[in-house]
Amino acid sequence: MARAQAAAIAELEACVDGDLALPSGRDLDGVARRVIEHDGRWPAYGHGLGHGIGLQTHELPSLAATALDTSLPTPTVFSVEPGIYLEGEMGVRIEDLVLLDADARRVERLTTFPREPLVVS
Repeated sequence: MARAQAAAIAELEACVDGDLALPSGRDLDGVARRVIEHDGRWPAYGHGLGHGIGLQTHELPSLAATALDTSLPTPTVFSVEPGIYLEGEMGVRIEDLVLLDADARRVERLTTFPREPLVVS
């Protein structure tokens, strides 16, 4: 999942750094989903990659296979949270908040929680 999340964020950075069109939430979801599917060991997550952060728990922009096929808005803040779930066994999700401001050429992970694995059992 860390590679899937990193791939999605790297896609945003490449677009901002290269003055390319911003991807849609659907496109970004596909980037992360393909990394997990390509690995072949796990089922891809059943939820969307992320969602906007604001006054509601889940709001636009949507980052999902069902999201609109229009460029992500900018500036905006959204979650990037791929996950892997094994029915009846366990599930793991990495969730970070990301700021996207194409005009300022900025893609920034806002979450400051440590990235090292922590086993709690």
